[in-house]
Amino acid sequence: MNDLLPSSQSLLKRTARVLAAGLIGGVVVTALGLATHHVVEDASFRVYQVDIHGAQRSRPAQLRHLANIPTGAHLATLDLDAIRQGVQRHPWVARATVTRIFPSTVEIDVDEYQPVMLLALDRLWYVDETGHPIKAARSDDLDYPVITGVSQALADQHPKLAAAVTVGALRVLRACDGQPLAADQISEIHHAPNTGFELVLRSGTRLVVGDEDPHPAMARLARLLQHGVDLDEPQRIDLAVETVAVATPLPPLSP
Repeated sequence: MNDLLPSSQSLLKRTARVLAAGLIGGVVVTALGLATHHVVEDASFRVYQVDIHGAQRSRPAQLRHLANIPTGAHLATLDLDAIRQGVQRHPWVARATVTRIFPSTVEIDVDEYQPVMLLALDRLWYVDETGHPIKAARSDDLDYPVITGVSQALADQHPKLAAAVTVGALRVLRACDGQPLAADQISEIHHAPNTGFELVLRSGTRLVVGDEDPHPAMARLARLLQHGVDLDEPQRIDLAVETVAVATPLPPLSP
């Protein structure tokens, strides 16, 4: 009989430990439940402020509307992904990041598209550095080089071809890179099926670049400038010819 006592005592100890663990676990779960309930019910965790950063062309009021955060929404239960997707519906917003700032703030950071050119279709459209048309241009903000030669019919019927022309025009613009031309010297980048790309400068000079890699053409132009060619004198210079650049005088621009 005495031989059974140690085993019985061990069983009692194990039982006590299990009961204690269960009691502690119950207390923890209850505490967590009470804390969660407190957070959910506490009015101080409702959204009282929406901070928007990075909005330059998009308006904060428009972004708040697209965010669609319900009045009195609880910060802990907000669907941040839905808010992000809503904000990114704005045509100027490329990317958005949404963050909870406890106790009562939603922070929205936006990265906007940056226009570098205009695309002339049925109207003028802003184009970003990847060739993505952003939205219709405003009449008071048109100081960008214009891509011409792409008809609205071509864009509708052959969008990939129209996109290829747009990307090619951007490649020509990047090849200038401030040397030998600055972007503010360029009024238009025209594309014609037979001659390819042609730069139209604000002075009236036209530079034929062609459809090939524009960097050799820009290198030829740099050499011409070193030899005294004046681009302020309207002329047509064919830079697509590999051996020699051909310059033809043009009539001066009308005042």
